[in-house]
Amino acid sequence: MALLPMQQNQMPSISIHPRQNHVVYFSKGLKNPILILNNHEFWVHIKKQMGTRWRCGMFVRTKCKAALFTSGKIVGLLSENHNHRPPIKKRNNDHLVRQNVTIIRDINLL
Repeated sequence: MALLPMQQNQMPSISIHPRQNHVVYFSKGLKNPILILNNHEFWVHIKKQMGTRWRCGMFVRTKCKAALFTSGKIVGLLSENHNHRPPIKKRNNDHLVRQNVTIIRDINLL
């Protein structure tokens, strides 16, 4: 796992390999939880019985196409290309919930 430089109040970033175990974080949102991966926030877009589709929290402002899908402890990256840098937020990391997951880069492997 390769760690990238970290800014103050941010969690370490990771380089994602095709299928490996990683850590994501969850924060409390207004209605749904917020998933945090590589300091990017993802908000719930669609919830279905099979799993949840998440899109970048900056979608409304920047039309960022980054999205992922979760089902149990599997995270599938639908599109990992953000059109912006991670937002710099002062976040109280004490309230984050850490979750070990398997990240799948090639969604066809799901």
